[in-house]
Amino acid sequence: MGLDLESISEATSGAIGSLVSTTILYPLDTCKTKYQAEIRGEGVEWSLRSNKAGL
Repeated sequence: MGLDLESISEATSGAIGSLVSTTILYPLDTCKTKYQAEIRGEGVEWSLRSNKAGL
């Protein structure tokens, strides 16, 4: 049971594709998450004030 060139080629292609995808999409996902946190963070100050009043 030996490894043929086609199997090695497909495995290498998959590894390179995964590396390129992660390298490009990870920073974009980080920016998206930061943006979403900023949008949701605008209402946090009001929410914290109302919780303190209830204590």
